[in-house]
Amino acid sequence: MRKALFLGVVLLVLGTGCPRPRFGYDFTSADMAGRGFWGGLDAAAGYVEGDAEGTSEPREVVEPDVFRLNGNILYVLNQYRGLTLVDLDANTVLGQVPTYGYPRDLYVRDGLAYVLVGYAPDYNVASGVFTSSMAARVYVVNVAEPAQAKIVGRFDLEGDFVDSRLVGDVLYAVCADFEWYWIDGEVQKAQTTESWVSSINVADPTNVYLADDISFLGYGNVIQATPDAIFVAAPMWNDWWSTTTVITYVDISNPIGMMAARDSVTIKGAVADRFKMDAHNGVLRVVSSGRQDDARGVFVTTVDLSDPDNLDRMGEFFLEDAIGETLFATRFDGDRAYIVTYFMVDPLFVVDLSDPANPAVTGMVEVPGWSTHIEPRGNRLIALGVDDQGGRRVKVSLFDVADPAAPAELDTVSFGSDWSWSSAYSDVKAFTVLDDVLIVPFSGWTEDFGGFQRLQFVSYDDVSLAKRGYIDVDGEVLRSFEYGGTYYGVTTEQLATIDAADLDAPVVTDRLVLAESVVDFLELSPEVGVKVIASRDDGKVRLDAVGLPLKNISQVAVDIGTYHAGYVYGDSLVLVGTTLWERVGGAGYDYTSYYSVAAVDYADPAAPIVSDTLRINVEPFYGYYWPVFDVAGGSGGIAETAVSDDRSKDYAYCWSCPYITYVESTFLMGDLLVLRCRADAYDTTFGDEAAYQGLALVDLARGQWTTTVGLGYTNVVSLDAAGGKLYVGTKTGVGWQIYNPVCAYFVRELDVAHLSMGPAANIPGTFVQYDPGNNVLTLLDQQWTDSPWNTSSYEVSLVTASWDGADSATEIDRVSLNASAYPVLGRGPKV
Repeated sequence: MRKALFLGVVLLVLGTGCPRPRFGYDFTSADMAGRGFWGGLDAAAGYVEGDAEGTSEPREVVEPDVFRLNGNILYVLNQYRGLTLVDLDANTVLGQVPTYGYPRDLYVRDGLAYVLVGYAPDYNVASGVFTSSMAARVYVVNVAEPAQAKIVGRFDLEGDFVDSRLVGDVLYAVCADFEWYWIDGEVQKAQTTESWVSSINVADPTNVYLADDISFLGYGNVIQATPDAIFVAAPMWNDWWSTTTVITYVDISNPIGMMAARDSVTIKGAVADRFKMDAHNGVLRVVSSGRQDDARGVFVTTVDLSDPDNLDRMGEFFLEDAIGETLFATRFDGDRAYIVTYFMVDPLFVVDLSDPANPAVTGMVEVPGWSTHIEPRGNRLIALGVDDQGGRRVKVSLFDVADPAAPAELDTVSFGSDWSWSSAYSDVKAFTVLDDVLIVPFSGWTEDFGGFQRLQFVSYDDVSLAKRGYIDVDGEVLRSFEYGGTYYGVTTEQLATIDAADLDAPVVTDRLVLAESVVDFLELSPEVGVKVIASRDDGKVRLDAVGLPLKNISQVAVDIGTYHAGYVYGDSLVLVGTTLWERVGGAGYDYTSYYSVAAVDYADPAAPIVSDTLRINVEPFYGYYWPVFDVAGGSGGIAETAVSDDRSKDYAYCWSCPYITYVESTFLMGDLLVLRCRADAYDTTFGDEAAYQGLALVDLARGQWTTTVGLGYTNVVSLDAAGGKLYVGTKTGVGWQIYNPVCAYFVRELDVAHLSMGPAANIPGTFVQYDPGNNVLTLLDQQWTDSPWNTSSYEVSLVTASWDGADSATEIDRVSLNASAYPVLGRGPKV
């Protein structure tokens, strides 16, 4: 089932309305930040979708991947740029084919690439309503001529994309959907889950078609495939303590793609990933985690596949030695299963499956940490995992399993800082196992170097591991591989060419850009624009001036920390950056945060001139915070939300409340650049409360930081600009109720040019936009409905009000919106 998003366009038409006095205020609103908050503090105690004959020839099962190598052409499914084609011999990007949706799987054959994505959008505008639907999708891309690659077809599929396999001449895609419904407004839920398997026949590249499409109940989230069947595992959450999994046998033996759902079998526990299901010699083996006799543990279940229409469990084994432990890596190898669990140490279990009706543990070895993936190599196992001794580091282990009764760890190596991790923990194909070399991606953070992404080389033989050198890369590592005697690392952003002739000192000899982090695009004129690119190599912001349509003109780097905002100012660009938690003096435990402002003169776009960077020594306003309630005062025992705490007061954090999201914190107003900030003291303060936040003003005409202004109001909920002035929104909690809190919103006009603040006016909602020429405020208002015990029962309205900057406002009109309407954006005559 496709997910739909509706965006309404509301015409603002003036009408009549009337205010509703309450709690002594002209207007009050539902306090959404405070809903459902209670308890714990004494001071707050008062608020409570042809037939054909089958074939005896086994069909090849191709696993999904985001990376394919065909001769010298590398195909990469890039999260930011879609399908990218690279000529490795020429070290050149031949082409990029944009695909919409989250990229998941890639297959290449007969001059066509099949790109599978999730959450692919479709858009439609009708009768003033914008509709966006999301679906799983398969793009068909003609790559016969890589430099002219283009999309030649697509298939939209039902549900959310789960997994896929290419079996013979048929591409199978598995999707699922899980939905909850509120029934009649009552606090009860109805669950509907459904899985779909779609088959696409790709035998003839000139006639690719959807062969079949079947569905069955259950949210299948893990699959495994053989040449004749796909097993779809769907968890059934029976209650808080008990989980079972229904595994459905989907018959895919028909070589042209016709399918049939055969029988299903229910097993205990949940199946976490595809490595925990395996079909071997007519038996399905499954490792799951669940509960038995109120104890968490691991189950090994075998299922007879001789009659797909009557699936019977042959055996079920509960690992008594893994009671209370968490299941991690699992791997099947012939008649054995290797299982890793973890609590305080990592037991590796060897399970004999030669008698499917009677699985049995033959041996076990305990080692520190735990393994997340296992690669069998004959009578050796190579395991990727976590070293938990003194932190969390990435480790690789070598096990001897020649004697299943006495498995042993032969060697282990760890790397990374005290706290490091690997992208291969969640995507095992990022872990490369070659004949005598392992390539392991790992990430971490150090105070001296900051965050990093690396590829570690490890050499190995039958008895030992040796940690060799590493290289740094940009972006999270997706894959690494060897081609023509050279190693390569593929990340989200680049293709790194690595000379590892000396494994102890590998060197990156080239970095081919696959995608860049374009954080902004600023149009200087109808002919010239500037791409703002966050560079990982040197931490600077790179500005690429381009002619419109895109054509390179110039490039320059600016050191402003993390890019925050940019503005066109005459022939120049003004850039704002932030530096957060920089260690003072490079040592010790004192840190500082600040804004940086730089101007780049583009009077000659081919030769931009960068000004000196101006450092503004105030703490940047992050724009993210948890609602905080003053429980010592205010009406009903609760006053306002604060964006930082005042140690002199009693505060309670509402951890169950919505996390406040990003808000605008910089404004260009004529020659003044306004930066929302926090400071220990301010040159000027408006309001009678302590100023938890304020503004820093930069005069761009003079290139100077001129003054700071404190906002002395405990609860500042918005800061917006219109007509050359700022509008400060605040709120006061009133008439507190445990489930349905109420507040009063206010707005004040701040003239930053003359440093004057107008009076507070009570308004019916939160600021959306203001038209000072017509004195019309547009607001968003929420009101609780008549169901006092249902915290989801509220109505949302778009409101217009008349206000001239004085101490009172008059409601003009209001129109009801869908309660899920968010965000609401003001765009002049339309919203």
